[in-house]
Amino acid sequence: MLSTAQPQWDATPPVIQPLTVFAEKRAYERRVLLRRDEQPQHVHAGGAGTTSKSKGLEAVPQGLSVQLVAPAPVSIPGDDSAVRVQVAKTRLDAAFTWRAVPKLHPVVFRVARLNNAAAFPLLPGEVDLYRGSGFIGRQSLEHVAQGAPFELTFGVDEGLRVDRRVVEEAQEHKGLFKDTQRFRYAYQFTLNNLRAQPEEVELSDHFPVSELDDVKVALEPETTAGYTLQSNDGIATWKVKLAPGEQRTLDFAFHVDAPSSYETTGL
Repeated sequence: MLSTAQPQWDATPPVIQPLTVFAEKRAYERRVLLRRDEQPQHVHAGGAGTTSKSKGLEAVPQGLSVQLVAPAPVSIPGDDSAVRVQVAKTRLDAAFTWRAVPKLHPVVFRVARLNNAAAFPLLPGEVDLYRGSGFIGRQSLEHVAQGAPFELTFGVDEGLRVDRRVVEEAQEHKGLFKDTQRFRYAYQFTLNNLRAQPEEVELSDHFPVSELDDVKVALEPETTAGYTLQSNDGIATWKVKLAPGEQRTLDFAFHVDAPSSYETTGL
């Protein structure tokens, strides 16, 4: 029997310790504005009514975990070597898309969006990926709750190409007393479809998110229309339809306004 329980996730509440708070007067320090790159992560709750049948699966719910029974006896050596135990086969429906994030990698990926319709959560670990031509690679997968969405990447395609060019990265002072400094960023993307059939590519790039009231971020008017913007994550995405042999360009421009009193060497 295998269990998805993780003992290191101890549910015992911690012992409350006293917290001492004090204050002291400090000399004025010049404020520094820094850029912080981070990858937001979202918790997805399991969906209801999404379970599909898994061939040969015997799963026993145990509250926060699931106990899985192997359909056949398995010999596991005691030398600490890894053993793969098959507990079930589950077929999941996938929606495939072409995706490009040229700021990170100047290629177009084949991405599958799925929902975990199995009768158990998927634990963190490595996933082997195959296509019709055979094994294509291995991907790390985070914990996926039962019914929660997740994505898998099935390699790149040379028939779709993307390029990102820096048009402008400049700084200037604005305002009557030059009390505001503006950082302007402009980029241009080029998409090429060398395939024999029309394709749609999802192209994404990062849009800064300000955590300060006196630091403003806004898109410039020359930004190509048709995008969706996730304001919390700071991701702008275009869905670009390309005919066979077609080449398209997209513009992405924005500015950041900050008080001149800020030290902005880190931007």
